[in-house]
Parts: sequence; structure tokens; C-alpha cells
Amino acid sequence: MFVRGTVTNHSDVPYFGVKVECDLLDKNGVSLGKFSDTRMVLDPHKLFPFNIALLDPDAVRYTNLTVSAQR
Repeated sequence: MFVRGTVTNHSDVPYFGVKVECDLLDKNGVSLGKFSDTRMVLDPHKLFPFNIALLDPDAVRYTNLTVSAQR
């Protein structure tokens, strides 16, 4: 299983250290930790199709999907 999506850089400048992160939860809503996918550089007007692998077999859903980066 994966959490998949796309981040788009709509600006005219690159972003560095782009990180998409989420909390994985078990069937009782207990956090199993944070998992992420990263890209070193996201160029202007480009896409970052992210895939966060749900490596814990107890993971059934995610929450708190965040994106961070530096200009």
C-alpha cells in the first residue's frame, strides 16, 4: 500500500529539500510513526509525484499529510 499524490511547484524559482510526510495509524487510530518521500530539487513549474510506502503491516490509514521545502 502507498500514499500517493503530486506536489506542483507553481513558482518561478526552484525549491530544495522537498518533503511530503504523513502519520500512519493502525486500526485503533494509534500512531505508528511518520513516513515520508523526498526530492532534493523541485524545479519551477515541475511536478513531484510522491509515493510513501506503508511499510508497517498494521497501517490502515494516514493523517496529517504535510509538505515542506526551502527556497
